[in-house]
Amino acid sequence: MLYDVVYPLKRVGGGFDELRYSLRSLTHFPHRNVHVVGGCPDWFSGNHITTPVQCTNRYRDVVQNIAFAVLNPEVSDKFWLFNDDFFCLAPPRHEHPFHRGTLRELVSSSPHTPYMVAKGRLAVFLESLGFKDPLAFNTHTPLLVNKYDAKKALDQMPHTNWFGFRSVFGAFSHLEGIRTDDVKIPDIHTGLPREWSWVSSSDEAFRKGALGRDLRSLFLDESPYEGG
Repeated sequence: MLYDVVYPLKRVGGGFDELRYSLRSLTHFPHRNVHVVGGCPDWFSGNHITTPVQCTNRYRDVVQNIAFAVLNPEVSDKFWLFNDDFFCLAPPRHEHPFHRGTLRELVSSSPHTPYMVAKGRLAVFLESLGFKDPLAFNTHTPLLVNKYDAKKALDQMPHTNWFGFRSVFGAFSHLEGIRTDDVKIPDIHTGLPREWSWVSSSDEAFRKGALGRDLRSLFLDESPYEGG
C-alpha cells in the first residue's frame, strides 16, 4: 500500500537544495503524495501545509509541523515522516523502522553532549510512563507514522521539552524494528557509501563535501515536485 510522504520544514532562507535532491531520490521510494509542512521553497509543486509563525525552539517547530500534518485530512492516515536531508538510494525492501538500540544504550556509548543528555532525560521520562527499554529511532531514515499513535505521542511532547518525537511515537506505537547505525554523514570528506539504501547529510557535507557532490551527480533528473 502506498502512503504519503511528509517533510516538516523550518521557515528559512535559501534554495532548499537538500530538499530538492531528497525529492529526486523518491524515484526509488514508492509513495502516494508529498506534503511540505511549514517552510516551503517557491519551486515546490506538491502540497504545502502552512503553519503559524514558528518558535525559536527548533524541536518545537518540528513537533508543531508534525502536528499540523497529523491533523490535516489530506494527509494519509499513515504517512512517511522524512527530513529534507534524507536520500533514498535503493528501493526499500520492507516498512520496518530502524533504531539504534535503546536510548540508554545510545547514551552510554556516545560522547557526553547536550544532545545525548537530552536523550538520557527522554529515556527517564518514557520509563516513568511504563515503557521498558524505549528505543532510539534517530537513525536519519524515514519513519512510518500512524495518526492515532502520533496524537498520543504529541500530547506528551511538552513534557520532553519538545524533544525526540520519533522515540516517543515509537514507544506509544510499541515499535520494534531493525537495529542499525546512524546513516548521517556529517563531514566533508566522506563520499557516498556503496551498498547503502539510505544516507543523510549535514548542511556542510551537502554544500561543500564529497557526499553532496556525489548526490548531485546521482540525481540529475528533476522530480515531479519541482517547477511550482
